[in-house]
Amino acid sequence: MTRKIIGYYSDTLNEPETGRLTLEIGQRQLACMVRKPGQKTPDGFELFDIEDEDMEPADLFSSIQSGSRILTRGYPNTRCYYNTPEALIMPAAKFSPAAAEDFLSLVFGESQEADTRHDRLPGDLVTIYRVPKSLHELVGRNFVLYQPHHSFSGLLEQVIARKDLPSHYLKLQFYAHHFILLYMKQGQLQLIRSFSYQSPQDVLYHLSNMAQQFHIPAAEALIEVSGMLEADGISQKQLHALFGHVQFDSIAGDEAFLSATALYPAYYFTPAYNLPA
Repeated sequence: MTRKIIGYYSDTLNEPETGRLTLEIGQRQLACMVRKPGQKTPDGFELFDIEDEDMEPADLFSSIQSGSRILTRGYPNTRCYYNTPEALIMPAAKFSPAAAEDFLSLVFGESQEADTRHDRLPGDLVTIYRVPKSLHELVGRNFVLYQPHHSFSGLLEQVIARKDLPSHYLKLQFYAHHFILLYMKQGQLQLIRSFSYQSPQDVLYHLSNMAQQFHIPAAEALIEVSGMLEADGISQKQLHALFGHVQFDSIAGDEAFLSATALYPAYYFTPAYNLPA
């Protein structure tokens, strides 16, 4: 079963041949967005909750397409971000397809049911990751000029391009039942990892553990929060107890989208909204 959380559509959604489709597929949610090149405001944006994470990919797409106004159309370009847990970052100098397979198997165990992919990033980094074969093949069959990437890569592209990062910068990005945690020190990546969680206490545990492990000076650290953090989740006060500066992500300069999604906090949809198209 799937459930649409939000659907935003402009009048120009009826012109799909000029739009670029961006997908983000996770274990418990799927986001899709259409933008014209050079345009900030999307022509369409949808976010679906996947209530049964064991659904076969064909059944999943059938269920979502039945409730989607975006995925029933054709697009000349599609970029898909896989938000899967089996992903790592390695130096470009040490990358090879065989090395990627070995590294992933060492950390996550061997798998015969997944394809290994990689994304080259700025800063001589490579994201290596696994995608279930059945899902990868299904997406490839359904979308023209399909470009696969990992959500780690989309997030890192945004962060590496920023010129305003403090000495100790953390990004806490929430999704349904998991979050991505990123830590940059002096502009260099120290950690990016996906964690499952059931309660706010789980998140605080991982944050506290990481702060101790990396000896992060609380007074100098900025943590930026985005995504599906619910009102009864972690409070700003709890985050301030670990890090000196707390900031919530926002969407600037897109009043039409913000007005249409005003029932949710401004940071709620930023993970998918900000993905490079």
